[in-house]
Amino acid sequence: MGYKQIEPNMTFAKVSHLRSMEHNRNLKRLEIINQGINWSKVDCILMSH
Repeated sequence: MGYKQIEPNMTFAKVSHLRSMEHNRNLKRLEIINQGINWSKVDCILMSH
């Protein structure tokens, strides 16, 4: 598997993307849902089948 080497400079596209992510309501909602899920139980259930 290859990994992209991180560039030290920021481009306009990267800055624009970061700004849009700050104000993304869907992303914030998904983060709240993610915090409420007990992922260890989900893993146990999925791995037992």
